[in-house]
Amino acid sequence: MSMIKGDDKWYQVCNVILGAATAGLSVPVNRKLITTGQIAWDDCCEGQLAVSYTRTSPTESFPTEAVAFTSDSVDCAPPYEIGEITVQITRCAPQALNGQNAPSPDALSKHALQNLIDANQVRHSVSVALCALKADVTNRFDYFIRSQLFLGPEGGCDGSELYLYAGLAVG
Repeated sequence: MSMIKGDDKWYQVCNVILGAATAGLSVPVNRKLITTGQIAWDDCCEGQLAVSYTRTSPTESFPTEAVAFTSDSVDCAPPYEIGEITVQITRCAPQALNGQNAPSPDALSKHALQNLIDANQVRHSVSVALCALKADVTNRFDYFIRSQLFLGPEGGCDGSELYLYAGLAVG
């Protein structure tokens, strides 16, 4: 991979994450996207995998968000940026059908199994991809994976979100 830099550097990182998470799924999704901010659950029934860039922070030392402007700083800017990234996978949640009051326990259990498999596969594939980015020292890249939260059901969708921090050199 070429060096990650430029105004689209965070898009480049998100694209690597999306590619790795997509390739890591044993049950493919229909929608794959990169976005910013909150992720809309527009069409989850065939599966949606989204990578969202949610926040940037300047820093002098990843992962701490500490900045003390010094005369050594280029353009009075710290040398690194921290990016906060969310990786979300959603699928259709079981629904009550044909006058039922609730989905069947079997449908709920089968769906929970798929959610747990999806979460594990996303976490593993993203971790491997980020490790490879860090190994390429020309990128001046670092990261840490935070928590993974299960979501929903809401609007007929549920799944999980994986949260991570990444650090990149400014430029």
